[in-house]
Amino acid sequence: MFSVSSVRRIVGAVIPSRMITTFFWIGYLPEWQSHWTAFFSIPLALLVVYFTIGFSVPAVLVAQVLLIFSLVLLFLGLIGIYFFQKTVFSESRYEITIHVAFGQCLMLALSVPAIIKTLTQIFLFNSFICAHFLNCADWFLKYATYFITTLVPYFVFRLIDIVKPWPSYWIERDYNNAFSNMLEGFFNAIYASALFYALNFILFNLLLIDVVEFYKQVFSGVFLNRGIPWVYL
Repeated sequence: MFSVSSVRRIVGAVIPSRMITTFFWIGYLPEWQSHWTAFFSIPLALLVVYFTIGFSVPAVLVAQVLLIFSLVLLFLGLIGIYFFQKTVFSESRYEITIHVAFGQCLMLALSVPAIIKTLTQIFLFNSFICAHFLNCADWFLKYATYFITTLVPYFVFRLIDIVKPWPSYWIERDYNNAFSNMLEGFFNAIYASALFYALNFILFNLLLIDVVEFYKQVFSGVFLNRGIPWVYL
């Protein structure tokens, strides 16, 4: 008959908790683990979108895929951190970075209208620069716009993760378990999304009513089984 510790070791051997918890071993880098995790989680999220529905789809579908992907990261993070802390001896909490990837991807999922608005404004600015000063090729204008746009939510999220407004700082200081780590990522995503929207409301005249209407469609599609079927993931 198997004991609890034996079952835990068996499950821990099957689940790649080290890879999950350190987000593909980024947590083992000597420094800047959170920065690199947040940075690489963005192209990973974009790859998930590309290989599930592609990019030539309504933005609502993109938000739905990002939301589902965030939930997958949440589940993997809870399981991975639990078994990582039970089976791998480590005194460094900085090796755990999956919550950063979860927070960054959740921020993307919750900020799609702001991302689109930012993309539009950056494209207009780049078009002006290319037309009057640089004489850019069309492909350069396109990809430069996409690249700069992906950096904006990254830096916004990193700012929040560094500042750690309440309760993120309190959670990180007093707790270190699967639930607390993922909860910290959740609150950081909420704060980062709020800051990103505030910047768009002020600078680009994004309307709150448009954001609310957008996410009514997103959440009805996910939770009422309309829009993207779960089989895509």
